[in-house]
Amino acid sequence: MGDYGYTYLPLGHIRLLSIKAGSDPPAIDLEVCSLEVLPDYDALSYTWGEAHESRSISCCEAPLEVRINLYQVLKQLSNQKFSRKIWIDAVCIDQDSSREKNEQIPLMHDIYTGAKTVLVWLGEATEDEQNAIGKLPLLSLILSRQPPLSVTLHDFVRIELPHSKDVLWQAVCQIYLRPWFRRLWTVQELILAKEITILCGTTHLPWVVLSSATSSLCSMQNILAPVSYAFEHETQSLILLGGLAVLALERYRRNGAQSLTDIHTLLGMFKNKELSVPVDRVYGMLGLISEEYSGDIAVDVNLPVEKVYQSFSMTCLRHDPHLSLLHWISPDRNGPNFPSWCLNLNCPLELIPKGRARATDEADGFHAGYLPPSSSPKSLATIDVDSLHQRLNPEVSFPRPHILRVKGLSIDTVSQIIDNHPKHWSLQSPTLPDIAQWEARCLTLMRTTFKDHRIPPSYARMLISNNLLPSNRDALGIYGQQHHSDTAFRVDYLPIYEDARTALRYGGLESLRVQNPTAYEYLESMFMACYAYRFFGTENGRIGLCLPGVKPGDRVCVLYGGTTPFVLSPQAGGVTWRSQGEAYVEGLMYEEAMQTRERGEVQDVNFDIV
Repeated sequence: MGDYGYTYLPLGHIRLLSIKAGSDPPAIDLEVCSLEVLPDYDALSYTWGEAHESRSISCCEAPLEVRINLYQVLKQLSNQKFSRKIWIDAVCIDQDSSREKNEQIPLMHDIYTGAKTVLVWLGEATEDEQNAIGKLPLLSLILSRQPPLSVTLHDFVRIELPHSKDVLWQAVCQIYLRPWFRRLWTVQELILAKEITILCGTTHLPWVVLSSATSSLCSMQNILAPVSYAFEHETQSLILLGGLAVLALERYRRNGAQSLTDIHTLLGMFKNKELSVPVDRVYGMLGLISEEYSGDIAVDVNLPVEKVYQSFSMTCLRHDPHLSLLHWISPDRNGPNFPSWCLNLNCPLELIPKGRARATDEADGFHAGYLPPSSSPKSLATIDVDSLHQRLNPEVSFPRPHILRVKGLSIDTVSQIIDNHPKHWSLQSPTLPDIAQWEARCLTLMRTTFKDHRIPPSYARMLISNNLLPSNRDALGIYGQQHHSDTAFRVDYLPIYEDARTALRYGGLESLRVQNPTAYEYLESMFMACYAYRFFGTENGRIGLCLPGVKPGDRVCVLYGGTTPFVLSPQAGGVTWRSQGEAYVEGLMYEEAMQTRERGEVQDVNFDIV
C-alpha cells in the first residue's frame, strides 16, 4: 500500500476528517465538503512542532506522515472516541501543493467562524501539569475572595492555597509557557471561534475558565511573591508573562470579532508572535482583515517575503487615511531590502508608536496632518474647514513599485541630536545617574535651540510626548491643572517636571512614589515616551523626539493624514526621500503646520519616498 495521495480540491471546498475511535496508530478518513453545505465540525488550533519529529497514521487506509504533536492529539481524540468531523490544516490541506495552499489560506476566516468548537491542543502533560490545569478553577475561586493585600507564606494554608513550595505552582508555570500562547495563527483562530475548549493531555477545560483563572492570578500577583521566593524568584514573573499572553488573547477575542481596518490594532495583536514561515506575518492576519484590505492581497506562498511585505504595506497605505503603517517603521531596524515606507514584519516590533495616540470623534490625541472631526470652530481660527476636510484622505500613489508618493509640508531642518541614549532604561537605582546625565544633555540642547536659559512648559510636555499615564491624570489638580480633550495640549507639566527632575538627580524616588505619585508617574511616562527615541533640536527653534538614524540636515515634515510629523532624509538632491520614521515635535502635533499652510507660509510638496 503506497503513501496517501491527495486528489484535486475544487474551489469553494474544504476537506474534513473523521477519527476512527480507538485506533492505534490513529486512523482517519477525509471527506470533501462544499462551504455552502457543511456538516457540524470542529477545528483544531495547535502548534506544528519540529519537522524532524514525525509519526505515521492511516489516512483513508494509506500511510500519511504527520508531526509528533498532531499525532499525539489525534491519539487522544481517538482514545476519547471523538465523533464529530474536524478540520486540521496539516492534513486537510495538501501541504505539497502551492496552488491548494494559495486557495485555502484565504478561507481561514470561514473555516474558523463556521466551526462549532475550536479545540486548542496545548500538548501532552505530566501528571503534575494535568493536576494543575484541573485545579485552575479552584485557584481562581480562592484568589477572587482575597483583598489586594500582601500575603505571607503563613497565609497560604489559612486561605486554602497550596503551599508556596507545592509543585502545582511550577506546573501552572509550565502550562503558561506552552508555545501555543506565543503562536501567530492563534490570534485569529481564537477571535473567530464561537466556542473554545482547551485540551492538555487528557484534561479538557473551557476557555472561559482558563481566562478567568488567569485574570485572578495576574490581578493578585502579590500572592505569587512567596511562590517566587520559594522557587528562586522565577515563578511569579513566568506566570505573569504567560498569563498576560492569555489575557491579551481574551481581550482580542472580546474586542476584535469584527473585521479590522485599524492598522494600529492589527499590528498590536500580531507583533512579535512566533511563526516558522515569514510570509505568515501577513497571511496569518488575513482572516481578521476587512475585505477592503484583504481583497488586494493575493496569497502566493512562493513569493519572496520582501514582495509579500511590500504588497501588504502598499495595501495599508492606500486604504488608511492616517498612514498608520508608517508610524510602526523604525528604519534602523527595517533592513536594506525594504523601501523605507515598507514594514519589515519579520523584524521585532519593539516600537510603541506615538501615532497610536490619534485624535478621533471619541478620543483626544495627536492630529499633525489632519483636522479631527470633533475640532471646535474656535480652534480653527481662519482656516478653511472644507479644504481641510478634503485632505482627510491623503493623496497616496505608487508611481513605481518601490516609490510611495504622498502630499505634505516640509517644515524644518534637524540641526542637533543627542545620540548617546542610556543603555538601561528603568527606574532602578543603578541606572539613575545615566538617565539623569542624559536628561541634563537634553536640557542643554533645548537651551541652545531656544537660545534661552529658562525651562519652558514645552520642554516638560515633550519629555512625556504630552501623555501623562492615565492613572494619575486626575491628580493634576494638585498642580492647578486639568486634563481633558479641550485642554490636553495646553497642560503645563513644568511644576511636575521640576519635582520629578529633583528626585531623579538626587535619588529620591522612593519618597517621591509615596509623597508625590503624580511626579513619579511623570518619570514613568517619560521613560515610555523616550524609550527607543532620540532628543533633537531644529534650525527654526523646535525640539522633539525622533527615531535612531536621523541625522542633521534631515527634514521635519507633516504628511497629510499622518497623526505625527515624520523625519525625511533627502536623496539624490531632494528628488526622492527616505523616511526616518515618526517624530514628536513640540508645536507641530495639533494641526499647527496646516495652519501655516493656510496662511501661505508653506506650500504643498509631493514627497517621493523610497
